[in-house]
Amino acid sequence: MELFKLLLIVHIIGGFTSLLLGLCIMLLKKGNKKHKTLGKIYFYSMLTASTVAIPMSYLHPNYFLFLISIFTIYMVVTGVRYLNKQRTLKINTMDWLSSWAEIIDTNSSKLDTVL
Repeated sequence: MELFKLLLIVHIIGGFTSLLLGLCIMLLKKGNKKHKTLGKIYFYSMLTASTVAIPMSYLHPNYFLFLISIFTIYMVVTGVRYLNKQRTLKINTMDWLSSWAEIIDTNSSKLDTVL
């Protein structure tokens, strides 16, 4: 099996899992054990689908989908970081690095459309 097809299968499984779990999580009561467990599975399935999309966008060149996958990874990771840091408002180096990386990524997509 060629690499792209294998990545596509993993991407579809991760995306479909996160789509179904997202609906289930929205219907559950917020904060209970089932909500938290399904939320963790949702996080990893979204992370899998978006991470696998990076090499897919390289094998079949698509700059737009590459940026969408980077943006999705950023949003999922910062969402989990926010949940873990809810009680403390201390901003550390990792928070600054991820924010600047997303700003650079967003501006590079604008530069690409100009050129």
